[in-house]
Amino acid sequence: MVREFGADAAFASLDEADEYIDAASHGRKATVVILTVPVAPLATQAISVLDQGGLLVLAALGNPAKFRLDIPVNQMVMNDITVRGTVMGSSSLRRDLPTILALYRQGKYKLDELITHRYSLANIREGYSQLDQGDVVRAVIQYN
Repeated sequence: MVREFGADAAFASLDEADEYIDAASHGRKATVVILTVPVAPLATQAISVLDQGGLLVLAALGNPAKFRLDIPVNQMVMNDITVRGTVMGSSSLRRDLPTILALYRQGKYKLDELITHRYSLANIREGYSQLDQGDVVRAVIQYN
């Protein structure tokens, strides 16, 4: 789905990504990895595809009891790897929302296309279950 929104590449696994990175960078590694699913082993594996000075961005929330990281600290220190989190792309709603709405109204920003699921308030448990399984990109709760 991210390719529809402008990403150059997207992968189902880090093994696929590693092959692409190697070919595209002539043997170097990735400078940034953005993890958008709450799968702890992927975060650990992502560090191995980062180049020296690389950045791992965690853009996923999951069950706090299950989504815990076991990060190879020596590898991070020796390769100057940074790990950071982000919520909503680290945007400022007060600053960015008027621009986003203007772009949306002009047809230049795909908000409707991001919605993969709609739930009534009565079915909210189903929504949380699907969110926990990684099946949801964006969901809307319909109150009517």
